[in-house]
Amino acid sequence: HSLKTTVRAVMAAHRFAETGNGDDWSDDGGLPRSGNTHHSEVREVPFGALIHFTTFSTEPDLSKPWGMRKPQVSTGTGFHIGGRKILTNSHVVRNATSLRVERHGQPGNFPARVLCEGVMCDLA
Repeated sequence: HSLKTTVRAVMAAHRFAETGNGDDWSDDGGLPRSGNTHHSEVREVPFGALIHFTTFSTEPDLSKPWGMRKPQVSTGTGFHIGGRKILTNSHVVRNATSLRVERHGQPGNFPARVLCEGVMCDLA
């Protein structure tokens, strides 16, 4: 079940990156409806869809009850999949206390929050 969910999420992101809205894609696993895109063709994600994450996080310290480890700052990437949603890996946002995102090539960063996280499939 989680593999099927992972494939659907990745295909939705890929669909948005290639067409901007996914309108010429089918719902049966991501193969295009029209003949204008060959499924074995490799395409790059447009840089406008690329999102940079700065994650401030802290993990629980299991050796000290109710204690937390030192805060850490890490970075990662994801991509815009439509609306106000970004797809990234779970490990990029795990244990986040604060998330900041910025679009590639555009100034400014903005606060973000995790809507859904799948640790088993490493998607968020």
